[in-house]
Amino acid sequence: MKSQSLRSGAMLLIACILTLSIRAAVVIEDTFTGRYSSEESVKLTGTSPDTAGTSLTWSASGNLVFKQDTTSGTDYLTADGSASHANMVLPFSYSLYSSEGSIVTVGITLSSSSSGSNDKWFGVGFSSSTSFNPNSNGSVWLQISRRSTTTSWYLKSKTTTLASGSLDGIDLSASNTFSFSYDFATNTVTGVYLNGTNVLADAYAFSAAPGISSVGAFFQWADSDINKITDFAVSISAVPEPGSWALIGGTLLLGFGIVRRFVKRQKLSA
Repeated sequence: MKSQSLRSGAMLLIACILTLSIRAAVVIEDTFTGRYSSEESVKLTGTSPDTAGTSLTWSASGNLVFKQDTTSGTDYLTADGSASHANMVLPFSYSLYSSEGSIVTVGITLSSSSSGSNDKWFGVGFSSSTSFNPNSNGSVWLQISRRSTTTSWYLKSKTTTLASGSLDGIDLSASNTFSFSYDFATNTVTGVYLNGTNVLADAYAFSAAPGISSVGAFFQWADSDINKITDFAVSISAVPEPGSWALIGGTLLLGFGIVRRFVKRQKLSA
């Protein structure tokens, strides 16, 4: 009984260490709820994300408005009418959040139907400008593309493709989350995530830090209700430094050593 308690205590210590050493914080998130009005069209631009209070406000094309699903009652963001594109952007300065860690994850959750053009895409990521037009100022961004019956993802810097892959098995008309992680400490994209699964085979390291002034999303051929966005989020995580991992490893060895010695003594006294 004592050995079991001691073993449980050691495992609790391990869990506490890992929890303290690896943490994540959502610093910006917008679920686009509570701003829909049945009486008038409410635009995204000038409103604030859920978690940022009034410290940040969206700058967006005038065709991005709040709507509500009449069946489920779910609020969402979409383009109103027919337009060649739509975009949305928030100012982003990493220095304001650097105490939370160095790895920043940017993601968007939406459903995207097929209509009209056979070449449609949307993107999410960082911009070197106060606007977000990824082909001209997208310093690091993720493109989700549909060409006829082919769907693919592309990790890009402006128009340069850094990595790519297939979206086989993903129904774009269903709700999906697309995101990527960028490490500001090493100027490296550490992961590309499709519904939480990392599909980036190798991390991509920039030779120099790309300029980053804002974060946002862009939609090509933003026909009405084609893209229904239900979440946009920026989170930051901290990963232990090599020295911290050494400390964790030493503590774990010590904990398991205590358990082993205690169990051995119990056997000898039996």
